[in-house]
Amino acid sequence: MSEKTPTPAAADPVPAASHAAAVRRERRGRLGPVARPVPLLALALAASLLWSVWLGLQVRSDHRDSSERREALAAAESFATTLSSYDHTRLEQDFAAVMANSTGSFKSEYTVASEALRTLITKLHGTASGKVLNAGLVSYGNGEAQVILFVDQTVTNDSTKQPRLDRTRMRLGLEKQDGRWLISSLDLL
Repeated sequence: MSEKTPTPAAADPVPAASHAAAVRRERRGRLGPVARPVPLLALALAASLLWSVWLGLQVRSDHRDSSERREALAAAESFATTLSSYDHTRLEQDFAAVMANSTGSFKSEYTVASEALRTLITKLHGTASGKVLNAGLVSYGNGEAQVILFVDQTVTNDSTKQPRLDRTRMRLGLEKQDGRWLISSLDLL
């Protein structure tokens, strides 16, 4: 037998090249569908992560905004009660409480008005008790708020035999300064 069997080195180069191409095609076929979506999945994951962060910040912002609105409304209700309540025996304290929660032109106007009221309230032994029946936030933003309040004020003094009920409607303007809401304006409606 003089015929020799070809060794791998002596094999035909064309079938080896075809075999290598077939292996590459097979690998591409197996990895292609898997390898191509990996960047798309990474992009989708990054987009969903960014979307989640954005939604979280929105919810946090809405919660903070809602909390500040509630604070403004609660402050206005407290101020309206303070404004509509007084007692001639502790008038200085009552007026000081209003002044401590006032700012701007309202503070100046209240200073003048309280001087005129002081004499009258003291002379007639006046007392008043205010109660907020309802309140609503009309506007809010940039550290300012407008609140409408419905206040019943029961007034007694030496000139009336029976307590008198005054139904007061007011709009309070508020400003936030150093983390506190303060009265900046008052309009009786």
